[in-house]
Amino acid sequence: MLPSLTPNSPLYYIFSRHILYLIDHWGHDLGHSHREWRGVNTMPKIMVVDDEMSIRMLYKEEFEDEGYEVTEAENGYQLVERIGKEKPDIVVLDIKMAEYNGLDLLQKIRQAFHDLPVIISSAYGAFKGDYKTMAADYYVVKSSDLSELKAKVRKALEGRLPTATR
Repeated sequence: MLPSLTPNSPLYYIFSRHILYLIDHWGHDLGHSHREWRGVNTMPKIMVVDDEMSIRMLYKEEFEDEGYEVTEAENGYQLVERIGKEKPDIVVLDIKMAEYNGLDLLQKIRQAFHDLPVIISSAYGAFKGDYKTMAADYYVVKSSDLSELKAKVRKALEGRLPTATR
Protein backbone atom coordinates (compact mmCIF):
# COMPACT_ATOMS: atom_id res chain seq x y z
CA MET A 1 0.00 0.00 0.00
CA LEU A 2 1.32 3.45 -0.92
CA PRO A 3 1.54 6.27 1.63
CA SER A 4 -1.19 8.88 1.58
CA LEU A 5 -0.66 12.01 -0.52
CA THR A 6 -3.09 14.25 1.34
CA PRO A 7 -2.25 17.98 1.28
CA ASN A 8 -1.16 17.91 4.95
CA SER A 9 1.21 14.95 4.65
CA PRO A 10 4.99 15.46 4.56
CA LEU A 11 5.23 13.27 1.47
CA TYR A 12 2.79 15.54 -0.38
CA TYR A 13 4.88 18.59 0.57
CA ILE A 14 8.12 16.97 -0.64
CA PHE A 15 6.51 15.69 -3.85
CA SER A 16 4.94 19.06 -4.66
CA ARG A 17 8.26 20.86 -4.05
CA HIS A 18 9.99 18.56 -6.57
CA ILE A 19 7.26 19.08 -9.16
CA LEU A 20 7.42 22.86 -8.70
CA TYR A 21 11.20 22.76 -9.02
CA LEU A 22 10.87 20.98 -12.36
CA ILE A 23 8.20 23.40 -13.56
CA ASP A 24 10.36 26.36 -12.53
CA HIS A 25 13.34 25.06 -14.46
CA TRP A 26 11.54 23.68 -17.51
CA GLY A 27 8.71 26.22 -17.44
CA HIS A 28 11.09 29.12 -17.95
CA ASP A 29 11.82 27.69 -21.39
CA LEU A 30 8.11 28.05 -22.09
CA GLY A 31 7.94 31.55 -20.62
CA HIS A 32 6.09 30.49 -17.44
CA SER A 33 6.83 29.78 -13.81
CA HIS A 34 4.91 27.68 -11.32
CA ARG A 35 3.71 30.89 -9.64
CA GLU A 36 1.87 31.86 -12.83
CA TRP A 37 0.47 28.36 -13.31
CA ARG A 38 -0.78 27.89 -9.76
CA GLY A 39 -1.53 31.53 -9.02
CA VAL A 40 0.20 31.30 -5.60
CA ASN A 41 3.66 31.27 -4.15
CA THR A 42 4.56 27.90 -2.67
CA MET A 43 8.28 28.42 -2.15
CA PRO A 44 9.19 29.22 1.46
CA LYS A 45 9.45 32.97 1.95
CA ILE A 46 12.06 34.53 4.20
CA MET A 47 11.74 38.11 5.42
CA VAL A 48 15.14 39.64 6.20
CA VAL A 49 14.95 42.61 8.57
CA ASP A 50 18.28 44.43 8.78
CA ASP A 51 19.30 48.08 8.45
CA GLU A 52 22.53 47.19 6.62
CA MET A 53 21.91 46.98 2.88
CA SER A 54 24.99 44.78 2.34
CA ILE A 55 23.63 42.17 4.78
CA ARG A 56 20.18 42.22 3.15
CA MET A 57 21.74 41.83 -0.30
CA LEU A 58 24.00 38.98 0.85
CA TYR A 59 21.18 37.10 2.58
CA LYS A 60 18.84 37.66 -0.37
CA GLU A 61 21.37 36.31 -2.87
CA GLU A 62 22.35 33.33 -0.73
CA PHE A 63 18.80 32.32 0.18
CA GLU A 64 17.50 32.76 -3.36
CA ASP A 65 20.33 30.46 -4.52
CA GLU A 66 18.95 27.93 -2.01
CA GLY A 67 15.50 28.18 -3.62
CA TYR A 68 13.77 30.52 -1.18
CA GLU A 69 11.81 33.63 -1.97
CA VAL A 70 13.24 36.58 -0.05
CA THR A 71 11.61 39.82 0.96
CA GLU A 72 13.51 42.60 2.70
CA ALA A 73 12.77 45.24 5.33
CA GLU A 74 15.39 47.87 6.09
CA ASN A 75 13.86 48.71 9.46
CA GLY A 76 11.02 47.88 11.79
CA TYR A 77 8.63 50.52 10.49
CA GLN A 78 5.20 48.86 10.31
CA LEU A 79 6.91 45.48 10.42
CA VAL A 80 3.99 43.62 11.97
CA GLU A 81 1.66 44.98 9.29
CA ARG A 82 4.13 43.97 6.55
CA ILE A 83 4.38 40.47 7.98
CA GLY A 84 0.58 40.21 7.94
CA LYS A 85 0.46 41.39 4.34
CA GLU A 86 3.47 39.51 2.90
CA LYS A 87 3.05 36.33 5.00
CA PRO A 88 6.65 35.15 5.25
CA ASP A 89 7.32 31.62 6.46
CA ILE A 90 10.19 32.84 8.63
CA VAL A 91 11.78 36.13 9.74
CA VAL A 92 15.52 36.74 10.07
CA LEU A 93 15.83 39.73 12.40
CA ASP A 94 18.75 41.97 13.35
CA ILE A 95 18.86 43.33 16.91
CA LYS A 96 20.73 46.63 16.58
CA MET A 97 19.15 48.82 13.94
CA ALA A 98 19.45 52.60 13.66
CA GLU A 99 15.87 53.49 14.64
CA TYR A 100 14.48 50.22 15.97
CA ASN A 101 15.38 47.72 18.64
CA GLY A 102 15.13 44.19 17.22
CA LEU A 103 14.28 42.71 20.62
CA ASP A 104 11.27 45.02 20.95
CA LEU A 105 10.25 44.08 17.39
CA LEU A 106 10.59 40.41 18.30
CA GLN A 107 8.11 40.89 21.15
CA LYS A 108 5.63 42.57 18.77
CA ILE A 109 6.03 39.77 16.23
CA ARG A 110 5.42 37.15 18.93
CA GLN A 111 2.27 38.94 20.12
CA ALA A 112 0.80 39.06 16.61
CA PHE A 113 2.23 35.85 15.09
CA HIS A 114 3.12 33.47 17.91
CA ASP A 115 3.84 30.52 15.59
CA LEU A 116 5.99 32.39 13.03
CA PRO A 117 9.63 31.26 13.30
CA VAL A 118 12.03 34.11 14.04
CA ILE A 119 15.80 33.83 13.90
CA ILE A 120 17.86 36.58 15.45
CA SER A 121 20.95 37.32 13.38
CA SER A 122 23.21 39.73 15.23
CA ALA A 123 26.82 40.81 15.10
CA TYR A 124 26.76 40.84 18.90
CA GLY A 125 27.00 37.55 20.75
CA ALA A 126 26.49 39.35 24.07
CA PHE A 127 22.72 39.59 23.49
CA LYS A 128 22.44 35.80 23.48
CA GLY A 129 22.00 35.85 27.25
CA ASP A 130 19.29 38.53 27.22
CA TYR A 131 15.99 37.10 28.42
CA LYS A 132 14.15 38.79 25.50
CA THR A 133 16.08 36.66 22.99
CA MET A 134 14.44 33.53 24.39
CA ALA A 135 11.35 34.46 22.37
CA ALA A 136 13.31 33.77 19.17
CA ASP A 137 13.52 30.29 17.73
CA TYR A 138 17.27 30.61 17.15
CA TYR A 139 20.09 33.08 17.71
CA VAL A 140 22.90 33.24 15.15
CA VAL A 141 25.96 35.46 15.36
CA LYS A 142 26.59 37.10 11.98
CA SER A 143 29.48 35.66 10.02
CA SER A 144 30.78 35.62 6.47
CA ASP A 145 30.01 31.88 6.55
CA LEU A 146 26.23 31.58 6.35
CA SER A 147 26.10 27.81 6.86
CA GLU A 148 24.86 28.10 10.47
CA LEU A 149 22.14 30.57 9.50
CA LYS A 150 21.06 28.41 6.56
CA ALA A 151 20.93 25.33 8.79
CA LYS A 152 18.80 27.17 11.37
CA VAL A 153 16.42 28.38 8.64
CA ARG A 154 16.01 24.82 7.31
CA LYS A 155 15.46 23.48 10.81
CA ALA A 156 12.90 26.16 11.65
CA LEU A 157 10.98 25.48 8.43
CA GLU A 158 10.85 21.69 8.88
CA GLY A 159 7.27 20.55 9.11
CA ARG A 160 5.78 23.93 8.19
CA LEU A 161 3.32 24.18 5.33
CA PRO A 162 3.95 26.53 2.39
CA THR A 163 2.61 30.11 2.51
CA ALA A 164 -0.17 29.28 0.04
CA THR A 165 -2.04 27.18 2.59
CA ARG A 166 -2.09 29.88 5.26
